[in-house]
Amino acid sequence: MTVFFLFVFGLYFLLMLLLIYGWEKAMVIKVPAMVENRNQKISVVIPFRNEEENLEHLISDLISQTYHPALYEVVFVDDHSTDRSHEIVSLKVSTYDNFKLVALPSRVEGKKRAITLGIEKANCDIIVTTDADCRLPESWLTSINTHFQNNNVVMVSGGVKLDENGSFFSRLQAMEFSSLIGSGASSLAVGYPTMCNGANLSFLKSAFYEVDGYEGNFTISSGDDEFLMRKINAKFPGSICFLNNPESVVSTEAQQSLKDFFRQRLRWAGKWKHNSSAWTKLLAVYIFFFQISFIVVLGSLLTDKMDLKIAFFLIASKIVLEFIFLSKVCAFLKVKWRTNYFLLLQLIYPLYVIVIAIASNFISTSWKERKI
Repeated sequence: MTVFFLFVFGLYFLLMLLLIYGWEKAMVIKVPAMVENRNQKISVVIPFRNEEENLEHLISDLISQTYHPALYEVVFVDDHSTDRSHEIVSLKVSTYDNFKLVALPSRVEGKKRAITLGIEKANCDIIVTTDADCRLPESWLTSINTHFQNNNVVMVSGGVKLDENGSFFSRLQAMEFSSLIGSGASSLAVGYPTMCNGANLSFLKSAFYEVDGYEGNFTISSGDDEFLMRKINAKFPGSICFLNNPESVVSTEAQQSLKDFFRQRLRWAGKWKHNSSAWTKLLAVYIFFFQISFIVVLGSLLTDKMDLKIAFFLIASKIVLEFIFLSKVCAFLKVKWRTNYFLLLQLIYPLYVIVIAIASNFISTSWKERKI
């Protein structure tokens, strides 16, 4: 049994070393220097549904972009909002020439349908997506444009962080979420993209149509970002890069309650069964069993069912490698590092992964008043 755990943990240590290497590689990849007349036109596509509390802030951030207004447009797509969202956007559209508002027709709904409609209405070659509940840094579009100076780049995946509201739960979420962003950037840098976030994602409009957009994935509630990323990676290998400018990180609020958090993660986890990547599926299964193994080894410290020196070595090595990786990611995202929260996550995270992985196969959830 000890040999088995040494093998399982050994694989995990190699994975963590690969993630650390990938993160460093993602951070040092240089983008070409700006050349004359390469300030390209950008279409920002924003699907929204019942976001009246957030749209004013988002629109303010879009207006404040350092990128010249003549070089970008914003296409808002209303996914059948039942609050004041449509009214709020409509007012702004009448004020700013580079804003436009469209709405999904009746009997057509969902984020993927909304983004697809927005892209159809977009006039520019570069498509940028974000969510209506996000906040955007002023240099966001400028940073994205810089990365597209490389003619080999087809998609750019950017950083997203969770804003803390001072609560214990939001701080815990901010650190845990950072690990997802870091893992996505690292795996992308080593040539095996596993995840990205549609709150900060950009791609060529032509590439979207070449891979048939979200065709084949419309009925899946989430994964608009990752399914598209995998299609583009298959069609244009090596064409995706990470937006490694810390001033380009998009932020959004953490979930307010454990119930909301659970619903969100169930929605995210539900897409894995539809994943076409054998590598990603295998990795997900391995992580699931590793978390179980970690709990068993941790328990052995209390039950003496394993040599204590070996158990301590395995646990300590895991913590050290994760500390090195996650502290680097948090520094980039400007998420405050808290060692006590990091250590607490060592105990909570394995249980959370196991529960969500199992529950996602049996429990349906809802999002924006829609059953998923």
